[in-house]
Amino acid sequence: MGHDRGENAFFVSVRGTAVEEIAGYWEGLSDGAHIVVPLGPAAWSPGYGMLTDRFGVTWVLDVENGS
Repeated sequence: MGHDRGENAFFVSVRGTAVEEIAGYWEGLSDGAHIVVPLGPAAWSPGYGMLTDRFGVTWVLDVENGS
């Protein structure tokens, strides 16, 4: 099936164990991207962010909560 952003959209989720790890991925993916949710702390995670990269793929990055 072909990719159609309006019909069969999907997200890629990446979970890390440290904010520094996720920040490194974020830095690479954010070049030319549309930031949906800036990378930062969230109620459920010490680091969370969402962006759509320059190719139209939406990425969700977060840090696992150690509790």
